[in-house]
Amino acid sequence: AAGHPKGAPKPVFTYSAKPPAGIPTSAIHLDISPDSDVWWRWDATTGSYRRYYGTSPALLGDGAQIQATNVVVEQVVVTPSPYVEDATGIHENYVGVDGSGPAEVARDGVVIKGRWVHPTPAAPTQLLDAAGQTIPLAPGPTWIEFLPTTSPASPAP
Repeated sequence: AAGHPKGAPKPVFTYSAKPPAGIPTSAIHLDISPDSDVWWRWDATTGSYRRYYGTSPALLGDGAQIQATNVVVEQVVVTPSPYVEDATGIHENYVGVDGSGPAEVARDGVVIKGRWVHPTPAAPTQLLDAAGQTIPLAPGPTWIEFLPTTSPASPAP
């Protein structure tokens, strides 16, 4: 927001330092495809989730491991587009991020199951628990995974 006349934008999500009740879990496994076996493992020492591809750490360009305070998994409808992505002939996908669907929010070593709701492109996405209450995220970096509805997400105890 430095130098921007309107200041910093409003937060997209609700945040709270106090974690909501959830299912204690040490990892989340996203079996996206045979070529994309994603794991987020809770690291209580750093208070963050660390991203892996199988057992290999997912690294940034500087060699640091990808990590986030919150991991949000939104199950979405994915359909192939008519557009060829690369020389292998694989098509790009359309990812349905308007509407609603199942969601899991991982923070502070627990997972809260609920729904994501995004009624229009102009509205922010809401993360709601089973009772319809907002799921607050912990202050810090958030990673959102769009998981095809045809792929399973499985919190590990």
